[in-house]
Amino acid sequence: MKLHDNRRQADLGCTLAPALHGQGYATEAVRAVLQPPLPPGTAPDLRRMQRPQHRTTASLLERAVPTSKAGAPSSP
Repeated sequence: MKLHDNRRQADLGCTLAPALHGQGYATEAVRAVLQPPLPPGTAPDLRRMQRPQHRTTASLLERAVPTSKAGAPSSP
């Protein structure tokens, strides 16, 4: 994860060995990273962004950060 200079934005990327695809490891990892210690009743401002051709990334992000909890997906 790369935190931007403004300390309010971060980029998150992941790579997983093909033999481990489809077992939920990436989804679990993304969810864990996105669980910051926040005061009760608050939620992080999440925005999903991925390239349209990266369908597996879009699927991972939908599982980890459903659009009901994040801004609509967009392309860089």
